[in-house]
Amino acid sequence: MDIQSNYIIYTDGAYSPNTQVGGIGFIIYKDDKKICEFSKPYNKTTNQRMEIKACIIALSSIKNSSNIIIYTDSMYVVGTMMLKWQRKCNQDLWYKLDKLVSKHNVEFIHVKGHNGDSRNERADKLATDAISRASTI
Repeated sequence: MDIQSNYIIYTDGAYSPNTQVGGIGFIIYKDDKKICEFSKPYNKTTNQRMEIKACIIALSSIKNSSNIIIYTDSMYVVGTMMLKWQRKCNQDLWYKLDKLVSKHNVEFIHVKGHNGDSRNERADKLATDAISRASTI
């Protein structure tokens, strides 16, 4: 694998059980410079699907094989990708994520949510703001 660049990505997924609307948010840094922020709402979803989807959409935006660190507050994602937790559901998303990960050198790192990490807090805000946007449509 010919590695082109180094990226750091902060991802988050959010979910409102009352409306079954979710949202994703992520920030991509290349060589420690912010290059992208993204958020998007999704209907009829779950929190776990949003956590995985945030990683998928973020990785999809990086075309060349790269060294990538993904920071997430989702132990579901970190445990599944790094600790080989059993995959009981969301097989469609795990398949997509595995395919994207195979193109890069990716490490998933858990960051404690709502604990003052400004980059994680921003990803959380992007995800929750996406839910708000969906509920006003």
